[in-house]
Amino acid sequence: MSAAQAPGDVTAFADLPAAPEAARWARRVAAAALGAWNAPAGLTETAVTIASELVANASRVAGAPIRLTLRIRPGHVVIEVADDHPALPVADSPGPDAESGRGLLIVGAFAKEWGTSPRELLEEKLASRRKSRRRRR
Repeated sequence: MSAAQAPGDVTAFADLPAAPEAARWARRVAAAALGAWNAPAGLTETAVTIASELVANASRVAGAPIRLTLRIRPGHVVIEVADDHPALPVADSPGPDAESGRGLLIVGAFAKEWGTSPRELLEEKLASRRKSRRRRR
């Protein structure tokens, strides 16, 4: 896990393998980060669950490492998961006997708000940030 800090924004991130054990590692990373930030227990439990479900979903489709990013801000946590799969995730409507397909439904139940962004949009934002940082120097 790595950490970076900006005023009012503390960030931790980890690159996880695109493998079944990735969700377990996501839980550990999220718990360690929120523990280090002295987040309330309820917030930590919720963030750990959301991070685990998002990474589990990504690990089923990703062909390369998955990036888990956590940001704590006053009053809330932002959890981002990035993978190399070109399609955006879609919430399923699993049957009562289905063994999978509930991850995004769980995220939706716990998160105040959530959404997805195409990788191209994320790459554009990152490139724009890098350019603006270079200009400021």
